[in-house]
Amino acid sequence: MTKPLPFVVPKKPKIPQRAKGVRRMTIIAGFSGWGGVVLCADTQETVSGYGKREVEKISVGGQMADMDFNVAVAAATDSGPHADSLTGELIYAVSQVKVYSLSRIKEEIEKKLAEYHAKHIWPRASQDRPHIETIVVIQHAEGGHADMFHTTDTAVNWVSGSRCCIGVGSHLGDFILERTLQGAGSKSHMLAVAAHMLKEVRENIDGCGKNATIWFFGKDGTCEQFYNDRFKFMEDQVEDVNDVLKEAMRYMTDVEEDSDGEALLHRLDIERRKNREHYEQEMEQERKMEEWRQKMKDGTEDAPF
Repeated sequence: MTKPLPFVVPKKPKIPQRAKGVRRMTIIAGFSGWGGVVLCADTQETVSGYGKREVEKISVGGQMADMDFNVAVAAATDSGPHADSLTGELIYAVSQVKVYSLSRIKEEIEKKLAEYHAKHIWPRASQDRPHIETIVVIQHAEGGHADMFHTTDTAVNWVSGSRCCIGVGSHLGDFILERTLQGAGSKSHMLAVAAHMLKEVRENIDGCGKNATIWFFGKDGTCEQFYNDRFKFMEDQVEDVNDVLKEAMRYMTDVEEDSDGEALLHRLDIERRKNREHYEQEMEQERKMEEWRQKMKDGTEDAPF
């Protein structure tokens, strides 16, 4: 008589669970052009899967008396506390170099990443280890030339191309930048591209917040931050980009009929004139703000507007 084989209950495979805590499902992008370098990011952070809050994901180390460069770091990871901790340690480590030497700066970044991972990341169970990517911008104070490094875990690479995106929205962000960014574009072009990219990512990628911060590192050695009203202004500049692209696509491909290209050119001229007018208004507002700051320094508290 043949005995049946013993029934064995197969073990259920273990499904690794994302560690609960503070997550940053983000979009961070750095790109360069004729005008300088842009580093931008959304500001949303998810807390334990049920709450959201606004945080600053870009940290900028101001130029000190004994340093001849500026440094900025932005981190994308599934652990907010680790992003803040590593960002601060990277800025401190790089600031110790003092002189603008990309090779020495790269060495300090590699050293700090290895130390940080050995102390905070590698001792943890593999399924609980956060994956951390950063973009590091180094701006030479003399002349304003800026370079970017991309780090993932302990690997450090100099960004040889014109752009680098990290975070959950990186693929869409890179796709948009490839099709809209002109290397010969000015500061206004680069800021508008950043605003357009951030807007498209937040509307199409879950986890990327509606608010954002944009930093611009100019060729003159200065760095500026744009957010809130200034960011809304840049968004308004590119509000109709998709509609214009549709018109251009129709004009180029509607070969069965004689399409009138003058209408498209007229639309482009209208958009450019509108943006130029908004730009001049923005510059006038900035000029008044600068006058007010100067009067404040001189002891006059009355604003000029």
